[in-house]
Amino acid sequence: MAGKREALLTEAIKDNTAIFTSEDILTVAGIDGGEVTELIGRVSSNTDEIINSFLKDRLDGRNQI
Repeated sequence: MAGKREALLTEAIKDNTAIFTSEDILTVAGIDGGEVTELIGRVSSNTDEIINSFLKDRLDGRNQI
């Protein structure tokens, strides 16, 4: 069963009444706190690589039109 925080976040997402962090969304998805911290840490460590890949994909998509 979801904890109080997860239940409140789930309800707020359904009602579209708040702005959420990545941590909030992962928590509602059932990812435990340790895994959330690990995942966000890995993403933070690779921010430049992730942004470069995203921008490259966008530019490649525009060049195909």
